[in-house]
Amino acid sequence: MIEPALSVDVVHAFNRIPVNSSKFIISFESHLPRQFALRKRGPMARYLASRIANPGCRRIIALSHFARRCFLGQHADNPNVSLLTEKLMVRHPNIVVPAVEDAMLENTAEELVLTFV
Repeated sequence: MIEPALSVDVVHAFNRIPVNSSKFIISFESHLPRQFALRKRGPMARYLASRIANPGCRRIIALSHFARRCFLGQHADNPNVSLLTEKLMVRHPNIVVPAVEDAMLENTAEELVLTFV
């Protein structure tokens, strides 16, 4: 858990719901809250869902329309789904792709080596 400085006005979190910030905006890639090891209807899952329904959560930003659909499916039976939908928006990440020559242009790719860690 990362504790923000007391002097911040709003915290922008990514994929994790701040539990100790009064006001926050959250961006996510697929599901929110992420519940990999949590019971779907357990006390922690309910608490995290209540945090994003709370007025302190100012905006929920999906990084794709796929993420938005996942989020709405995940919260379809949530009594606060209309409130969550009002906060929800899609904002695609923007990166500048530099115009460079193809570094692999001369590579025939005869051999492919994969390393799994």
